[in-house]
Amino acid sequence: MDIVCNIDNQYVKYCTVMLTSLFENNKGEDIHIHILTDNLSDESKKILNDAAESYGQKLSVYYIDPKQIENYAVKPGYISIATYFRCFISSLLPETIKKAIYLDCDLIVAKSIKDFWNIDISNYAVGAVEDMWSGRGHTQRLGYHDGDSYFNAGVLIVNLDYWRKNGIEKQLADYIVKNAEILTYNDQDALNGVLHDKKIFIPYRWNMQAGFLRKHLKLRKESIPALKKEIRVNINLKKTEKLCKELKPVSLNFFSSGLLRRINSIHCIPIAKYLAPRRKTAPGLGCNMGYFREDAIKINGYDEFYEGWGGEDYDFAVRLMKLGIRKKSLKFAGIVFHLWHNDLYMDNRDKNFNYLHEIEKLDTFKCKSGIDQYL
Repeated sequence: MDIVCNIDNQYVKYCTVMLTSLFENNKGEDIHIHILTDNLSDESKKILNDAAESYGQKLSVYYIDPKQIENYAVKPGYISIATYFRCFISSLLPETIKKAIYLDCDLIVAKSIKDFWNIDISNYAVGAVEDMWSGRGHTQRLGYHDGDSYFNAGVLIVNLDYWRKNGIEKQLADYIVKNAEILTYNDQDALNGVLHDKKIFIPYRWNMQAGFLRKHLKLRKESIPALKKEIRVNINLKKTEKLCKELKPVSLNFFSSGLLRRINSIHCIPIAKYLAPRRKTAPGLGCNMGYFREDAIKINGYDEFYEGWGGEDYDFAVRLMKLGIRKKSLKFAGIVFHLWHNDLYMDNRDKNFNYLHEIEKLDTFKCKSGIDQYL
């Protein structure tokens, strides 16, 4: 597993904390840390090497040629020129390395990233999580289609072969110099400007950002259903395997081991009754949604336009509400414990949610390709 970080001397202490959390939660994995820098002191290198060696892992340091970034501008603030180092990842790392994970130094790794490493990005330049501010007009500022959205560059899985074969570094270098006046978020803007149509979005949990937990989301509207779908009580892999092996009734609650987002496991009917008619949330999640058969028939059931993951349950709920059906929230009343499984994010996720967004604009509540063809 190859992990890349770019730092300067000021960020060594933060990087060490991040690496410790990575090693601690990925014991048994063979990890090689690749540090990209322009000038790292001997003391800083020793601190980083000691952290890696204490867990039996390997660490290498690569130096950027200052001439490569002499024309790069950095917007005023806490960000340094080191933020651009990740743009040189494909030429600095040995060509024998075909894929790498990039991690910012100011984060914490909370669990195993083996499943993250195994995500298939064969046909993409990069896998990334949508940015929590993707609804703030970044695509218009950078001049590309809204449907491509805007990703966060703090956690990436990078297809180095793709970068090398398609000259991505050269494209990034040209883009940064040519568009200096519009780059508000430095290399993150450049990465989106060049790779917006060459990336695949991955599950939000691989880069949990504070904005995902806010009441008023600034995420692009089309993406909110996907985010909401991940916010339920999840049972981790170990607990799931135990439950499936034992095959016997089990009682789960807020205090049970092996739960993620356990606040959603609280069962409190008085609070639920108060929230039910008042809570303003996304239309609905198929994992726990109830409705009358006659209402489902009136809207022609689920729309078979959707293929693979995402959008079909929200589309169904939106059309029910257009029919005049009122929705009540089940927060703290209808508890869902979701078993762990591998994520199979579909290539047509954007296609599904773009279609959903268009459906939301229409007055009709009946889909064209629905249940009537079977009745």
